[in-house]
Amino acid sequence: MVHTEERETKRQRVARQWVEKTTDHSWWWATTIPRSLMPMRQIAEVGHGRWGMENECFNQLSTHWALDHCFHHEPVAIINFILTCMIAFVLVESFYRLNLKPALRERFSLIALAGELFIGLTQMTGQKAPWLDPARFDV
Repeated sequence: MVHTEERETKRQRVARQWVEKTTDHSWWWATTIPRSLMPMRQIAEVGHGRWGMENECFNQLSTHWALDHCFHHEPVAIINFILTCMIAFVLVESFYRLNLKPALRERFSLIALAGELFIGLTQMTGQKAPWLDPARFDV
């Protein structure tokens, strides 16, 4: 367990005046990483970074990957759809960030790359994919 107590000071504009507001935070991080492999400060940074990744992931999934629409109403089917959608997202995101050359990343956004992959899937099978709605993508 790693426990951090942090003090955060932010400037806010209130009634046309700049006001500094200080907030105290207490965080607990559970980890199996030994202290010898990663300092506690780094564990706290990784823990804070997780929130950003989580928010970005769910925002991307609901905005661009149809996670906001339930195709089936059976609980097992819903779980399978969500997990499959997340696996596909993680694979595409990993490819985009870790394998795609910088010149192509400048040309294609992650969403455009996903759209190209969907289009490629439909051309491979010769059938229109039921989940593909071209209006959803900015390709």
